[in-house]
Amino acid sequence: MSSELPSFRSLGLLALACLPSVLSIPTSHCSWQNGINVTTLGLVPGTKSLENIAIRHNGNILVTSVSSSTLFGLSSQGKHPPVPVAQVAGVTGLLGITELEMDIFYVVGSNLTSTESSNGVWRVDLRNFQVSQNGTILQPASVSLVTRVPSALQLNGMTRLSINDTKSLLISDSSRGTVIHLDVDTGKYETAIQEPEMASLSTGLGIGVNGIRIRDSNLYFVSLDQGLFARVPISLASGTTSGPVETLASNITFGDDFALSEDGQWAYVATNGPQEVIGIDLIRGGDFVVASSPLLGSASSIAQEQRHARKGLYVTGATSSGNSTTGHVSRIALEC
Repeated sequence: MSSELPSFRSLGLLALACLPSVLSIPTSHCSWQNGINVTTLGLVPGTKSLENIAIRHNGNILVTSVSSSTLFGLSSQGKHPPVPVAQVAGVTGLLGITELEMDIFYVVGSNLTSTESSNGVWRVDLRNFQVSQNGTILQPASVSLVTRVPSALQLNGMTRLSINDTKSLLISDSSRGTVIHLDVDTGKYETAIQEPEMASLSTGLGIGVNGIRIRDSNLYFVSLDQGLFARVPISLASGTTSGPVETLASNITFGDDFALSEDGQWAYVATNGPQEVIGIDLIRGGDFVVASSPLLGSASSIAQEQRHARKGLYVTGATSSGNSTTGHVSRIALEC
């Protein structure tokens, strides 16, 4: 969840101190490519920060912002400037985004200044979307409302329930500390998970369960206020829990969203404020610093690069721009 949400007491905007890049990662895992740690992939003018990220099958990038109702697209190879892929009417910001079928994405929208009864989920169909090499939209994406979720306080992270399920989403409600199960075909939803480890704290920022991801039959999640990264076994039919929560790392400062490595061994967590991405060992537990850089300011979400010839992580966040900030996507180069 981005730090600029007024409904969640501010995390503070981008820290401007230039921190040196740091690597503290097991030698059996990854190392930097050619000593280049973190680089800028692109800026999205008109946004103060970027919230969530998804990678299309062609390798290009989709990003959301809590300060814009536009879904933006970036070329992973810098072929054109960021483009407005889709506009979601009736909301002021976009959050979690997930693909259920090839080029059919679902995105959370909300009025961030007044979240009561404003949360909803929209379908964005990119199957006919076309953009020219100079960034001109030739064929826009199709946008349709799946459902409003008036009972939610603040929907945030989103993931598909299982790899073969094209109609079921799990979505975190960060203010309530719950996860809902949504059927995108019928628009019906219900609370599937509510665990103590997912709750927000009165002494915190009011943000409980944040980023969520499924791997095998486990739901992995970040609990921001509690500083936890944990997993819980679930039913892939209903999304409900089938066992106790297991904490894999604790004392995480402002953990937001994350990505899971393809081999199932690591999680990479964006920290919204410390300018760091941390790694978590999913086999043995424990965490370590993957990278620390001013280019990771307000880091909020992470996706793995999908081109086979390269290994890297894309990170959304913000970078300083005069007296304000601008939405920013950085790339961490890994050699594994």
